[in-house]
Amino acid sequence: REYADGQIIDALNSMYGLRNCAKSIFADNVFNNAGNVSELYYRTDHHLTMKGSYIAYCAIAKELGFEPLTESEFEKHSYSFYGTAYGQSGLWEIPADDLQTWIGSYDSDLSVTVIDGTVETEHRGSLDTDKLSDDVVDKYAAYLYSNHGITKIVNPNVESGTLFVLKDSYGNAIVPFLAAHYNTIIMLDTRTMYYSPTMPAPSELAKEYNAKDFVVIYGVDTVAAGNIDWLR
Repeated sequence: REYADGQIIDALNSMYGLRNCAKSIFADNVFNNAGNVSELYYRTDHHLTMKGSYIAYCAIAKELGFEPLTESEFEKHSYSFYGTAYGQSGLWEIPADDLQTWIGSYDSDLSVTVIDGTVETEHRGSLDTDKLSDDVVDKYAAYLYSNHGITKIVNPNVESGTLFVLKDSYGNAIVPFLAAHYNTIIMLDTRTMYYSPTMPAPSELAKEYNAKDFVVIYGVDTVAAGNIDWLR
């Protein structure tokens, strides 16, 4: 039996009691109306392309009540990319994917602090440009400096607003778009809670930063692996 994404997410809403307190954005509803669906996914990787991430950002912006930036407001660059599915497939003759970076005018002003346990590292801008070199295999790691327990993004050009994001790696390419609209974004990767005893509970972290807006960005694999239990 086949299940549409919408049915799966609706079942998760019921199971975890989210129906009355959160709005689900169904991937099938958003992307099926987006034109050429092949532009939204990589051939050799499980993540969304930047085009797909942008469409997801627009859907999130609609639910949060603000107008998204247009595509023309981003400077785009392309890089040859082979994702994790390529390495697992053994189909070595498949042509490379096109990994893009979309940079907004605000990006160079972003302060991005990644926190792993007690170690904090601050960066400027949302991209780890070292990961875009020709000799780097995992170029997707360029987005927000790959995965970390907590990532704090500050946009000094926005006076107020705090967004709290629970995410897996899909969020790394989507959240930089949202940084145009908030002074502070706190990202928590709940997958790290398995091996980081110092990681605060999501509710504690949201309260600490007085977050008013919340977004959960998960791929189905993360949900199926039980990480959604950490939302409690």
